[in-house]
Amino acid sequence: MQADDDLPICWICLGHSEPDRPLTHPCRCPSWCHASCVARWQLQSAGTRYVFCDFCSSELPDWKSVLTPTPSPTAPAVMNVNFDNKTYSFQVLPGANGYMQFTEAIRKAFHLPDDSELNITFTCDEPSSGCLLTLSGPGAYDAAVHCASVSAARR
Repeated sequence: MQADDDLPICWICLGHSEPDRPLTHPCRCPSWCHASCVARWQLQSAGTRYVFCDFCSSELPDWKSVLTPTPSPTAPAVMNVNFDNKTYSFQVLPGANGYMQFTEAIRKAFHLPDDSELNITFTCDEPSSGCLLTLSGPGAYDAAVHCASVSAARR
């Protein structure tokens, strides 16, 4: 029998392999990790990096397939925007056009100039655990829409 010190550990959470959370190699690197750990890491940095491994340049697995419950429940995504002590709800769509429509709706609702720069931070529930995550920047928009869609389906 191996001592715990000899067993591989997840380089993200430092945990060992478990029956429901086996360790895997998501890329060509020799390091081990839980699929859910690397997926959550990707989600938290959505739109900024971690589509490819920084070390071996392998494409990493899509976080959505790991973190989204199966069967994949989805519903129209709604994002709530808090501004000036009021909450506004916007139905949103993924993709560049969805982001453009979302930012246009925000500018219109808040009477902002068309050329105003928006600094958007998304707060959403992680699809598999429901843990609260904060995603920043326009690159995080699609991840936030996906999380909002899964959350809406749970309601």
